[in-house]
Amino acid sequence: DLHSFPTRRSSDLHIGHQTREVEIGSSNSINVSLTTSARSLEDVVVVGYGTQKRKEVTAAVATVKAEDFNQGGVRSPLDLIQGKVAGLSITRTQGNNPNAGAAIQLRGVTSLAGSIAPLIVIDGIPGGNLDLLQQDDIESFDVLKDGSAAAIYGTRANGGVILITTKKGKAGEPQYSYSAYAQRELIAKRPEVLSAAEYLQMPLAKDYGGRTDMYDLLIDEENISHYHNFAASGGSTKTNYRVSLYLNDAKGIAIRNSRRQYGGRLNINQRGLQDKLTLQVNLAANFNKADLLGGSNGDFEQAIQRNPTAPIFNADGSYLETDAFNNYNPLARLEQELSERDQQTISADARATLELFKGLRFSAFGALIRNTWNDRAYRLKESRSSRQTYQGGGYAAKSNLLSQDRTFEFTVDYRTDIGADHSITGIAGYSYQYSTTETFNVSNNGFLTDAFLDWNMGSGNAIRNTLLPAPGIGSGKEDNTLIAFFGRINYAYQGKYLAQVVLRHEGSSRFGANNKWGNFPAASVGWMISEESFMEPIAFVNNLKLRVGYGITGNQGIPNYQSLVTLSTGGFYLQDGVWFQTYGLYGDRKSVV
Repeated sequence: DLHSFPTRRSSDLHIGHQTREVEIGSSNSINVSLTTSARSLEDVVVVGYGTQKRKEVTAAVATVKAEDFNQGGVRSPLDLIQGKVAGLSITRTQGNNPNAGAAIQLRGVTSLAGSIAPLIVIDGIPGGNLDLLQQDDIESFDVLKDGSAAAIYGTRANGGVILITTKKGKAGEPQYSYSAYAQRELIAKRPEVLSAAEYLQMPLAKDYGGRTDMYDLLIDEENISHYHNFAASGGSTKTNYRVSLYLNDAKGIAIRNSRRQYGGRLNINQRGLQDKLTLQVNLAANFNKADLLGGSNGDFEQAIQRNPTAPIFNADGSYLETDAFNNYNPLARLEQELSERDQQTISADARATLELFKGLRFSAFGALIRNTWNDRAYRLKESRSSRQTYQGGGYAAKSNLLSQDRTFEFTVDYRTDIGADHSITGIAGYSYQYSTTETFNVSNNGFLTDAFLDWNMGSGNAIRNTLLPAPGIGSGKEDNTLIAFFGRINYAYQGKYLAQVVLRHEGSSRFGANNKWGNFPAASVGWMISEESFMEPIAFVNNLKLRVGYGITGNQGIPNYQSLVTLSTGGFYLQDGVWFQTYGLYGDRKSVV
């Protein structure tokens, strides 16, 4: 019958409620009432070095999953959870500058001298690089908020811990997804400054004859950012994968302020030996090029303090510079100078887990993060800086950085149930992390032509002309080692009475010989009141837990070698007509450089 319609059914699912199917029929709208479910209590929560069911957690852990992320374009992955976690403050101190990160604080300021930012752990890599994350590749954020939750990360957990889990491959038919957005940002409220007419009414006001709104001229009125992410996943229960590629072209609201990045992420999972052996490999890469020249606070300070009657150009077409204190022409700087960065960040990690018998697993994890960037800068001969400082010669500078983080961890975990009432879970492990940073920089000035920009550093006259500022060259290397032994035991009785004990014994090369190692214990207990029989009549309460915890965390977020007496360069001295570099001990009060 061409006029008959098949019966249609709708399935509705909401977190914390049971799934319900209803017949739609020919109605255009229906009302569905969902009943609460304990499903959310069975959700898995990522904690340090493992997972737990939500109802088993006795510490302060907040979870934000992909479906709850903030929607729209983001400058930092952490923008996805801004306002989603109580006590977590995420602030973009430089507005929409795509080359600036977010300032993060969890439960306020936690140190006067050390780091105050939480430790970022990405797929088990402590200190993971946020540049390697794109919003469509993230599965969830788990925030360890109190000492009893974060103590298992020891010397880096004083500001809390943010665990980020990326999306992984799943068995099934190949699936493909593409997401994109384009956005333009506008000024919501601009500062109130004197117009040229109002300024001229001020005492001693000087009229240059122009009428300039410098603030408007520093704004990129055509800024358009766009983002694209393509992902593919699939495979079998034995081997599956997920791969994603992205392009993120971000424009700041200020001129000469942008960041274009592209890269990808690959995840491969494999099971073998009758599912007793699990292998997982993750690769991630980010390549970006940034224009660092625009968006600085100094340029916008000029928009407020520069004489509004001063035109941008002189009558001969050159840029006009005023003679007031701390004044310069920001548009001239943006046209006559260059500051760019090319950066590459690569991460690789692998994990092998072997279950010897039911409940007992051994796991080995290794990771490498390699981050490198090259900066280049140049100031034209006619720039204000070159005319004032370098006798009208150009200035060039180059610098580069290479940092590498190597991580190895080995863990043993065991879970067993004793009868119907007792459940015990334990984990013990070893962690090793070694980080190095190498830097190099060089500068020269007195360039007689701008034709080479910064690509012919040796042609600057400052090498031979002692009347010019001396060229600069420098290099350095530093390292840091962390070694730790840790363990955690969880106990549950009838699923209602919960306890957790944690201990981490950790040493950091940043601390002195008399305080290089420390112990970081934690303990917490919980009571699932909602599981008690006396709560059954109270239908509107489906999850009520009382918990209390105590933990000690540390802070190694200080510069390297602060506890050591180091050799440092001093001034120069003249001997037999030759200048010699001097050296001395730094950090030793008895030594004189």
